[in-house]
Amino acid sequence: MTEPAKDTSTAVIWQDLDPPTQKIEGDDAPVKVIKTEQLKALGQNLTHLFSQYRSDRRIAELKWLRNQRQYLGLYDPEIEKVMSPNRSKAYPRITRIKCISVLARIMNLMFPGNERNWEIKASPSPDMDVKDIMAAIQTAQKADQDAGVQVELTDDYIASAVQ
Repeated sequence: MTEPAKDTSTAVIWQDLDPPTQKIEGDDAPVKVIKTEQLKALGQNLTHLFSQYRSDRRIAELKWLRNQRQYLGLYDPEIEKVMSPNRSKAYPRITRIKCISVLARIMNLMFPGNERNWEIKASPSPDMDVKDIMAAIQTAQKADQDAGVQVELTDDYIASAVQ
């Protein structure tokens, strides 16, 4: 088995490419010297990261393709090559049936058809105007004074008055 020929023209171009050393000068700009070695190191680091991410994603993409073929009821290409042409190619689409039943159950949980899936009640952290908060606190204090109860103004008291 022979190896495919590699395109060496781009490899030579990238190896021989030396970015120029740049110096930014000006009265209001800080002086920054960008060295060729630092740019090469940055480029190599980014190239290494990209190749690592590409290889990691490739594994996930192959798994996604295999899952999609299973969902659609298609055999994997390597299995189709091994199968004889006179053999039945029926593929049980069990995965699709399972996926559809799980989707139906999730939809029934999220949006039940026989009962209300919403309710109206006070928010645990209401967004109110300052005047409304002060009015609620004063109303609660007046109700406590009428009942003959002396209460300190604490965070819990304010939260219960607003609720």
